[in-house]
Amino acid sequence: MCLRKKNLFRGRILVKDQTAYFVKKSQYVILHSSTSVAFGVLWKKALIYLSLPSLGWINPRIHEFYSQTGGTLVDLSSNYKENLETNIFNKVDDKKYNEFINNFVKHSQSPKNYFRLFLRNIIND
Repeated sequence: MCLRKKNLFRGRILVKDQTAYFVKKSQYVILHSSTSVAFGVLWKKALIYLSLPSLGWINPRIHEFYSQTGGTLVDLSSNYKENLETNIFNKVDDKKYNEFINNFVKHSQSPKNYFRLFLRNIIND
């Protein structure tokens, strides 16, 4: 589990400030809504959004990220175990991912390859 703020997950192994690295090395990304969305999109990872009405203000944000990127939306308030078994988690919509990058990640006047070079400098294999 990657963590950017205070440790609320007592007893679990947490890694701080390594989200980009672990997203790059992953098969898919399980998230609510965070920087992980952009990292997942940039590295063409399947996104699995966990939704729960009791999350309050963040729940509509989860649904908006999902509508912008596609992927899989798992509602934990319903019969999520059945939902987890029947969902296909390798969904990557290249068109939505490219639109997300152009609309939210990269500046319209920056060169296309700039982000690849930028990310290469952030993440060392």
